[in-house]
Amino acid sequence: MNRVTKVNVKSTKKKVNKKELRLKDKTGSIDVVMWRDATEECRRLSVGDVVTVTNTKTNEYQGNVSLNSTGHTKITKVVGVKPKKTTGSRPVPKTSKTRQ
Repeated sequence: MNRVTKVNVKSTKKKVNKKELRLKDKTGSIDVVMWRDATEECRRLSVGDVVTVTNTKTNEYQGNVSLNSTGHTKITKVVGVKPKKTTGSRPVPKTSKTRQ
């Protein structure tokens, strides 16, 4: 289970729906990028909600690792867990790949 720590809505030049979430647990945080119809999965989420995320794929861009939605991605809000305020997060470490 992860807590939502950030929700951004962005427009792209191609007019594709995109939403970005930052999830945090006791081990650190990671950005999740939802594309197209998967953005609907985020519509009722708020910062501090506890969620489970399934069926994503990893992405590495400019040394940063994130999760991207697929056609089967699901975000489920966990009921019965009280949202709490977040106090910051440790970012996912950059990859060790060398850029040329």
